[in-house]
Amino acid sequence: MTSRTAADLLSEIILQRPGFRSAYGGLERAAAESFLTGEVTQILDPVDAKHLLRYADVLSHSRDAHHRELAYTAIALLREYDTAVGLGQELSDRVLAVAEAVLVQLGNFPGIRTLQKGVGSRYALPLSRGALRIAKEVLQRTSKGDATLTDAQYAITEKMRGEDYFSFSGPTSLGKSFIIKDALYDIVRRDELNDHCVVVLVPTKALIGQTAADLRNLLSEVPEVNVATYPSLPKILRQRYRRTIFVLTPERLLRYLADPVREIDYLVVDEAQKVIAKNDARSSLYYHAIVEATRRFATKLVFASPSIANPELFLELFGKATNGALAVKERTVAQHRYFVDLVAQRQYYFSGIDATPQELEAAPLQASVVDLILSRSGDRKAIIYINGSLKSAEFALRLAERRDAVSSDKEIDDLIKHVREYVHKDYFLASTLSRGVAFHHGKMPQEVRERVEQAFSEVESLIVV
Repeated sequence: MTSRTAADLLSEIILQRPGFRSAYGGLERAAAESFLTGEVTQILDPVDAKHLLRYADVLSHSRDAHHRELAYTAIALLREYDTAVGLGQELSDRVLAVAEAVLVQLGNFPGIRTLQKGVGSRYALPLSRGALRIAKEVLQRTSKGDATLTDAQYAITEKMRGEDYFSFSGPTSLGKSFIIKDALYDIVRRDELNDHCVVVLVPTKALIGQTAADLRNLLSEVPEVNVATYPSLPKILRQRYRRTIFVLTPERLLRYLADPVREIDYLVVDEAQKVIAKNDARSSLYYHAIVEATRRFATKLVFASPSIANPELFLELFGKATNGALAVKERTVAQHRYFVDLVAQRQYYFSGIDATPQELEAAPLQASVVDLILSRSGDRKAIIYINGSLKSAEFALRLAERRDAVSSDKEIDDLIKHVREYVHKDYFLASTLSRGVAFHHGKMPQEVRERVEQAFSEVESLIVV
């Protein structure tokens, strides 16, 4: 039985306290009102805010993923409330100080960097927390040394090092691709990979280009490695590069296995849930390709999948020991979930404590989805998810019709010019971009997709569908 710490027990007590549930619930309602209606009727008592800061600090010491997530969400909600309503200078400074301390305890270094982009805290970290930050920044450095892993990412990478067959799962915010790239950077610098290769298995052709581009950028200072996207490797490339990373779909991997020129030392299966998908006709291709690779070579396996409770399933499927399995539940971002029913004219937010829907008294002010999105996004950037390439383009056109033309922006202007020159002068994307809206789907030319992604990262008010 796993031993429990004092922080685990205290956190459980905190979650049962009416004072915590009332203060946290009030803060959630205030944030929901601010986002959905623009008016806050649920005013936060400064005493409750101070209590929440103390609770967040205790919760951040727990080893339970839910407790740690509540700690992060509490400080995120307080920061959001401070922006929307205001907490007063003294309390605002205290929130910044505790936020940094909580993020250090959680090992959330991306959050710390975001926090420090603002005004920063005028309080110094306690000595013990400052020492903890330094220790984590040293121990949890990536293989390349240019970033720091979160606590959850570090736990995965450490367990992966000692396993030939490894499977892990986690929520979207975990950064599974980041973990895989960090592991690959470590693997390909080893001399034992000379004249051998690594295969990264991805589900679609669109992901081949994106993954290969990321790996080439990551390995730009490792001259011995070639990143290939086709199931062939000419002799001239084998002579020039001693090590190879293939980024392939299952179909391309089977073609490579028909005439392999280098043994596969590692097979990394991204989006591993595709292997067992019931309604995916390609799942049998995944299975056959992986079985063939392990049958022909002593291939080590790494599976990465979304948040599932039993990642060992993939190891069992291929007859491997299950001691190299790890399921991570902890999120590294605060997620606020809302449901707006435009038919029944009701709107809800979901509690972070128990995920129950809580209805707001105010009805939606908007009559259509387009009105709702435009009113909530305002001048901020936003991503809208639509199922289907045609639907995403059509919805982008609907949004663009309701937005004014954007002021001249070099990034947008260059993208519009590129689209008209290299795709078509009447391509819909050019007209939507002129109004600060873009669409993005797998059927678009890869270069255009990448340019849209770059524009979204640099333009403050772009909406991408």
